[in-house]
Amino acid sequence: MPPGTTVKNGHCVAEGPHCPDDTIYDSIRCISLEVPVCAQGHLSNGTCISSVVPTCSLGSTLDGGACIKGATSCPRNAEEETCPPSYVLKNGLCISDEKPICGSGTHFNGTICVVGNPDCEPGTEFDGVQCRAIEEPVCPPHLKFNGNHCVPKEAPDCAPPTVWDAASKECVGEKKPACPRGQKFNGMYCALETGDCMGFEYCPPGNNILLTSVF
Repeated sequence: MPPGTTVKNGHCVAEGPHCPDDTIYDSIRCISLEVPVCAQGHLSNGTCISSVVPTCSLGSTLDGGACIKGATSCPRNAEEETCPPSYVLKNGLCISDEKPICGSGTHFNGTICVVGNPDCEPGTEFDGVQCRAIEEPVCPPHLKFNGNHCVPKEAPDCAPPTVWDAASKECVGEKKPACPRGQKFNGMYCALETGDCMGFEYCPPGNNILLTSVF
């Protein structure tokens, strides 16, 4: 039997480590039975955290938990990035104060060199999309120009008893659709005025009643 072991249930079992007084072994290490007490501040995750805001000496500032004295300096043998005159340092690049130069008749729009409005044929002008005639087309007496085509000045003639509806662009009846007695037109169907459904009639909007059959 190896030294420092005892026989237990037919096996050699090593003795556990000996811990100092007021401590116990947690199968990994010896831990204290007493709750830690911080001299100042409070305990957080086993660490004493001070509630006092740290202060730095004159001429230094607190940065990331450390007191930094004076301006940031570069490592030895390192040179600070600088740009020639009329240039400024931006994102590691020296940017010129002057705009890029474009060819004759063009100008820089912030991205590329562009020309002004294109030249149109005599009697036309550029409207921002294409060249179009300066004067509107002359339409026959009974027609007018709507910006694209010559169209009739008057509304289309509809067969009686219908009239032209500009909104739907259709010839519609002067009278509203009629429904049998006890029903009313809801804009789409003939529905019972009472709201109750019978047979295969429709319910008014928002009044969906379950149809049942009685035998």
